[in-house]
Amino acid sequence: MEKRWRLSIMNSIRRSVAPGVPGKESARTDEKAGEQGTARKMIEMPAAARSAASPLVLLVLIGLFTFTLLLVMARPAAAQVSPQFGFEYYGGSNKLRTLTPWGGVRFSLSPEASFIVRYSYRDMRYDYWGSDGGGGSVLKTKDASLNQFSGTVYFAEKNVTGYVNGAWLTGSEGYKGYVGETGVDWKFHRSLSAIWSIYSIREKSILWHPEENERWINTYSMRIGVRFWLTRDLSFNPNIYLMKNSEGVDSHSFSVGLIYSPKWWMAVTAYYFHYGEMAFYIFHGNYASLGLNFYF
Repeated sequence: MEKRWRLSIMNSIRRSVAPGVPGKESARTDEKAGEQGTARKMIEMPAAARSAASPLVLLVLIGLFTFTLLLVMARPAAAQVSPQFGFEYYGGSNKLRTLTPWGGVRFSLSPEASFIVRYSYRDMRYDYWGSDGGGGSVLKTKDASLNQFSGTVYFAEKNVTGYVNGAWLTGSEGYKGYVGETGVDWKFHRSLSAIWSIYSIREKSILWHPEENERWINTYSMRIGVRFWLTRDLSFNPNIYLMKNSEGVDSHSFSVGLIYSPKWWMAVTAYYFHYGEMAFYIFHGNYASLGLNFYF
């Protein structure tokens, strides 16, 4: 039976840049990217596969523990509330196009840590081949939208920064999703840093696989990347992503991008993504993203 790989748009955009860190130059991971995928089979998911959500639960528990610990250690005198907002575009193969305005509030827990509450709205459109009702296929267009509510703890100490993130998603076609994520950025040289993160999403929808059966799918991803500072304000960020899901399909992708941050509170990003896998899937191919984000 043919396997289909569905690109997770939230994952793709989430990976587009490194996470913001309090008191330092920052750029968003929401998208973070790619900026991302879920493989699908035309069968009902077994109970064993549904139990694969345990890594997501573990990530949420780690996040809650970290947040509680930081609250206990936070200095009341350091409390500060600052806005964050931005706009991102993502598009490519199959005429995929997403427009994502977002906004949030950063609560300073201490000079080394912050908690950020964020909301993003994603308007999207893509083309796909669907049934014409007579045994043939016809090109169709899917219009949809997603709402994402997230809470993130960021910390920074010496040359290491990191984050723990949890999110809840709702959207068109009865879409439901839950995200858990954590990552670190280690700047081991004045112009070079190493990036590592893991990401998990559990979602139920027909939004990404029109005309198929609705079911829960769990997707897991690991990102490995580096960031080179070409100048004081401009850096280059290549990444590799290793992905698998609860329906037994593995895949990989890569991205390269530029982050321009002339001010500590501003970041302009431009990324190229390539998703490749042997089986056919609707979002296979090349994609690009652009973002303008402000972090105060």
